[in-house]
Amino acid sequence: MNEKRTCIKKRNLDLALAIIAAILIIVFAFLQKQSVIKTLPTLITLVVQIFMVKANRVAFLVGGANAVLYGFSYYSEGLCFSAISNALISAPIMIFSFFNWKRKAENGNPKLFVLKKRARIIWACVAVVAWVLCAKLFGNVISTGRFVWLDCLCFVGGLAVTLLAAFGYADA
Repeated sequence: MNEKRTCIKKRNLDLALAIIAAILIIVFAFLQKQSVIKTLPTLITLVVQIFMVKANRVAFLVGGANAVLYGFSYYSEGLCFSAISNALISAPIMIFSFFNWKRKAENGNPKLFVLKKRARIIWACVAVVAWVLCAKLFGNVISTGRFVWLDCLCFVGGLAVTLLAAFGYADA
């Protein structure tokens, strides 16, 4: 019984924090005069995160659609790598994950894996090398924004997280 109360309190806290985050996003978007196309994906991300925490595969479907919205938003800012990453890589992988998730389920619960320390180090090293190569080789050609290095970091980091989530890896 005590365990059930703790679970309910945690869910209520999670929901309260998500609502506070949504209110702050809306307030700061208003204060900064952000357009809806730039604010809406951020709000939808909160919903996706709630689904992900609950290991609900709908997160991938909503996240895939949201990735396309992010792509439009990034493109409007001249962050072409981020636009490509979201619209052409993250969205299809997330939609694939929506369909792939059920095949990996056992008794209705998804099967999640945790990366071992060595695998984490390898992923981190590959990501850093990919980030530098992306920025050096393609940064000034594709990206039209002022933040080429940051754009490439978001591209590589987002790609790595999307791939890990798609294949059922979770951080402990």
